[in-house]
Amino acid sequence: MISKLSIFLIAIILLLLIKDIFIPMKKDKKIIAKGLYKTNILFMDSLILFIVPFSLACSNFYKTFHKSYEILYPKYISGFKDMFNYNKLVNIYNSLERSNVRGIYHIHAYIYGGISLALVAILIFLIFILCVKNNRKNRVYENIIYVHGIGYTLDNIKKFEWSEKKNKNRFGKIIEYYELTLNIKKKYKIFDDDVRNVIMRIKAEDKEKVNSVILKGYKPEE
Repeated sequence: MISKLSIFLIAIILLLLIKDIFIPMKKDKKIIAKGLYKTNILFMDSLILFIVPFSLACSNFYKTFHKSYEILYPKYISGFKDMFNYNKLVNIYNSLERSNVRGIYHIHAYIYGGISLALVAILIFLIFILCVKNNRKNRVYENIIYVHGIGYTLDNIKKFEWSEKKNKNRFGKIIEYYELTLNIKKKYKIFDDDVRNVIMRIKAEDKEKVNSVILKGYKPEE
């Protein structure tokens, strides 16, 4: 049976994507600069968590879909869209089961497994897109800095340091930038302080603006 949970989760993720794209967060004030994307090795390694189940879901869906379509088209269904009409497929299956049609088990596998696998594949793909989009979010606002989608308020910054000016070739264009290292310290109610260094790349032209924002809001380690 089609998973209502999968449909619900797909709807939720679509809403999150739409919100993230079209509705800026109210707590984020004016954007100061966009950081250059830097490959997150941990994120790249974790892609296998998406690729393997997505590939398996797509492969199993295709197998059951293809075999069922060969049996059903054009005698029982009029085209591709009918393969996703759950109620119609169930009625056809019940009729064919009484007639003991050859290969009926392929149709059963598709109705009660294949369609759900399609939803699972869509769900995994949307989660992947959401994760990629957040991972690529490197922005400096007046009140918060995002590095790989994680937000750090300015008062959590205890130290910061700029590298020497660097450059990279991007699609044939030389881009000059600095690496900004932020020493972040967060206090949690249950756990100990979480101290970490995060690095983002800032275009050379935006360095002074970003530096000014950090100096206004950060609290240096005493």
